Amino acid sequence: MVRVIFSLDTEDYITPQHDDAVEFWAKLFAERKIRGCFNVVAEYARALKARKRGDIINLVSGNEADYHSNVHSVHPTFPEYLDTMDWDDGINEVIRKEAEGIKDVEDIFGQHPSSYMQPGGSFAPQVLYAMCQMGIPVMTWTFLSSLSKLKPLWYCSALEGILWNLGFDDYFETGDFEKMKAGFERIYEKEKNLPDGLIVLGTHPCKLVAAEFWDGVNFNGRNTAPWAWKPAALRPQAAFESLKKGITDFTDWVLAKPGVEVITYGELYRQYKLPAKEKVALKELRSLAESTVKELGYTKPGKGYFSPAEIFSLFSSALEILLKKRSLPACIPLQKTAGPVSDFPDFKGKIELKKTEFLRKCAEVNQYVKGFKRVPSEIKIGSARVGPGSFIRSMAAAMLKPAAKTVKIESADNYPQAVKSGDFENLKYKDQWLFVQGFEGKNIIRWAKLQSWTIKPARLNKESESPAQ
Repeated sequence: MVRVIFSLDTEDYITPQHDDAVEFWAKLFAERKIRGCFNVVAEYARALKARKRGDIINLVSGNEADYHSNVHSVHPTFPEYLDTMDWDDGINEVIRKEAEGIKDVEDIFGQHPSSYMQPGGSFAPQVLYAMCQMGIPVMTWTFLSSLSKLKPLWYCSALEGILWNLGFDDYFETGDFEKMKAGFERIYEKEKNLPDGLIVLGTHPCKLVAAEFWDGVNFNGRNTAPWAWKPAALRPQAAFESLKKGITDFTDWVLAKPGVEVITYGELYRQYKLPAKEKVALKELRSLAESTVKELGYTKPGKGYFSPAEIFSLFSSALEILLKKRSLPACIPLQKTAGPVSDFPDFKGKIELKKTEFLRKCAEVNQYVKGFKRVPSEIKIGSARVGPGSFIRSMAAAMLKPAAKTVKIESADNYPQAVKSGDFENLKYKDQWLFVQGFEGKNIIRWAKLQSWTIKPARLNKESESPAQ
């Protein structure tokens, strides 16, 4: 089986003819009794309501109406305002700015969005956490292009790593949908024998009718007053009609492929959704410890994966219990844990503590993790400031040798292996058209890297596993 998602960034609230493209796509899906994912900008949803386009609202409502931000490219964008804010204040600010948009999309289309598609390249990790808090657990884009082979993955509490495999827009200038079929065929042949085969087909409906992006016209590095907004330049009507015919033919060709099942982002999430309550047995904890003393990264001791942040939380909980009960627990509840949010200390050298002293520090650290639901950026031991990479390795050693009289803490890398993928070096904001001139987003990049502690592959849950697994 190959799961196929049709993903549509439905965003242009300035060009009226955008409605025609949205109507075409929604009717295409309705006639074939499939559901696409319309990633709707709230301002566009409000525009449809204001223009009394109940016909299009009803058509889109028959699909999955997802979220594409409140106002898309209006400045300041997510990275622009979050880069100068405190971490926690930033998350709260996203909620303050976006809650209204999410409610409008929900009220207008009669469904709560399942996924969030960021506008343009405006990634910020705070947004993922904020969306999860507002009941939107899927992020339908990723800068983690190397790691996206894990497809999907967990990062910043969200199910993400879901890139578009093919974009309809790439074939609009030539109209060569035979070339698009060839591209689909290559991916399909790789995916059809996998238990988690997935192909995402993406598009911007606005590009079906327009020769340029609406926000490039109006928000390229600056805001334009609403009275001065200009619609995007349109394609000739003949080109619009020809492209609609090519899209229809391509879609029917895809649907005729053996084993193709069209799903939505919400359905995808349910296939990978983590248990609400999960306990980790001592045997798995020891396996996690064995892996962690060798390498800091996501680990699979049994059927499921654990992120470095989760492993940190599990170890600190277990060792606090060891302090209080003088034995390791049979199991530990798993807690969602975010990564650190500030720079690591430059710890060099080695510290040796008596076991009881170390366990007391673990208990103190565990209270921080439980209270803030994240890994600390540093742990103070006497006059020394130790990073979480050093501390988690010492906790792993203590897990493996609970009877040892002393515990050593040594300097170590504070970043997980995922950072070495190269993806974080490719996350850039400087000289990108969407942002104001001179914006570099250095803090956003730093926070994104710190949240690498949360990365782990997603795994199909038992209800979604094929009999062959």
